[in-house]
Amino acid sequence: TIDINIRKGDGYSVTYFVPEDSIPEISNNNGVLDINTTEDNGITFFDFTFMDFDDNNPYITITTPYEDATDFKVKTSTGDITVTDMNFEGEVKSSTGDIKITRGSLGYVDILTSTGDITVDNIKSVSISANTSTGETRLINSSVSEKLYVDTSTGDVELIDDTLGRFEVEGSTSDVKVNNSEIGKVKISVSTGEVELGLKGD
Repeated sequence: TIDINIRKGDGYSVTYFVPEDSIPEISNNNGVLDINTTEDNGITFFDFTFMDFDDNNPYITITTPYEDATDFKVKTSTGDITVTDMNFEGEVKSSTGDIKITRGSLGYVDILTSTGDITVDNIKSVSISANTSTGETRLINSSVSEKLYVDTSTGDVELIDDTLGRFEVEGSTSDVKVNNSEIGKVKISVSTGEVELGLKGD
């Protein structure tokens, strides 16, 4: 249930704001960083550096000086996931939490959540597959050279100032709105949702 934040920084660091009975145990095992939350594991460390997060929500923030990750996998249950200034391909998954990916260059990426929102902002990517049930999916000021595929049930989909090779949506009652975006090919299938396309270019 702890939010996970991963970002590029000047060096390696792990900071956290968690309840006292959830102090994480941090270790380096043959170059692999392990962070496990256990009970009664030392002194409480409260970090108030990242004030953009709600102080009531526990979080763990990981920074690394290397923004490139070829095999990137982040999974959580009910916590939110935020990835900033990272270049990667892989999978970002949360059961009910929000997922936000900001600034970076992505390869082939799968983004999955159930009731959480998905936000991709200022990203260059090869291909993005976004899957959510009731959460909203938003792509802002980003480019996807091959395809953006969104699979949703009742969640709305919104594109703002994007450039896509191909845009596909499969939804039920979802509204789909595209603002000021250039798209090579569009395939949208919804049942009772509204579709509004504001396209530019050829």
